[in-house]
Amino acid sequence: MFGLTARGIVLLVACMVVSTPLARAGDPGRSRREAMYYRYLEFPSYVKGGAIAPHWMADGSSFWYAKGAPENTVVYKVDPKANTKTPFFDTARLRQVLTGLLGNEPPQLGLPFNEFTFVDDGEKTVKFTVKDLERV
Repeated sequence: MFGLTARGIVLLVACMVVSTPLARAGDPGRSRREAMYYRYLEFPSYVKGGAIAPHWMADGSSFWYAKGAPENTVVYKVDPKANTKTPFFDTARLRQVLTGLLGNEPPQLGLPFNEFTFVDDGEKTVKFTVKDLERV
């Protein structure tokens, strides 16, 4: 009757779906919570040259992530409130200790792991695996 084909209907629905979030994103009257939600959706655009997997700390306001795996792994602790990013481990010292424990130098240049777990509630002691060998 109006000459709409299935393709035309799909195109019309797609335009409506795309334009609805755009209209909401620019709404000056939206709540602060909605603003944070939309900012969270844009999070990947803030990371240049890759992606990170944030692991939140017990305090709920800072997180750690590993970068450069496996060739030169570094673990950083990020405090968004203070706008700081610091290495979580002293890589040179940790590699030296591991060399003594393992009997040979760990492979690659950085940390020989990119995942670890906290052993205590104070997040002062970690547990990680190197060459199928667990050390605390």
